[in-house]
Amino acid sequence: MRALIGLLVAGTVGLGALGSGPAAAGAFEIAPTTIDLAPGADRAVFYVTNHGSQPIVVQVQGFDWRQTDRGEQLDRSDALTISPPMVRLIPERRQTIRLAIGPGAAPDERSFRLVVSELPDPQISAPQGVRVLLQLSVPIFVASPHPTPARLAWSAVPSPGGFSLAARNSGTRHAKLMNMVLTTAGGAKVAVAPDTISYILAGVSRRWTVALPGLKAGETLRLTGLDDSDSTAIGTSIIVAP
Repeated sequence: MRALIGLLVAGTVGLGALGSGPAAAGAFEIAPTTIDLAPGADRAVFYVTNHGSQPIVVQVQGFDWRQTDRGEQLDRSDALTISPPMVRLIPERRQTIRLAIGPGAAPDERSFRLVVSELPDPQISAPQGVRVLLQLSVPIFVASPHPTPARLAWSAVPSPGGFSLAARNSGTRHAKLMNMVLTTAGGAKVAVAPDTISYILAGVSRRWTVALPGLKAGETLRLTGLDDSDSTAIGTSIIVAP
């Protein structure tokens, strides 16, 4: 998969004051947007291409990726080696970024993120307008030595203004959830995390607060959607717990 990222919105360059001139655009492409590696694989590449009209400076950093009760957690990774970690790209130039991944003992799938950041170019004077410097995140997964698909157990409990929806993944592979919709017994529909991708890493739980007032314990909800990690359709019934 390839993603062309372009942006033309209000923002600042570095910490400078906002100007009154025209906005400048930044545009670069990364490919792939997700890196999936086989068990034991320790090498990967991805590409950054400058499609803008000016040179750009890009920094690539590697993080261990965990999910906890407090949400997403990224810690600087000692397992990822990135070469080169920083590059200056002239327009229409593509750079190969090489990754080396150190060994790990975890029985489940290993998960990392690359954070790709556009930095101010010291060779170019700051423009009079406003400019946003882009930052993108690339998931990396190294499969378990004994891979099993994501296995999701769903639950729901009432909460103020709606209810709390949770899923626990007991498989050794992540889930990548999209287009999730809940339907009540009365036919009302509500989207869960609309227009976003929700990852659930191996062996962890994730929770969403859904605004659906009036839901009572014992009611049955129907959840549909897609697990895009393996193109599996989601279709399950969930009974709201007391």
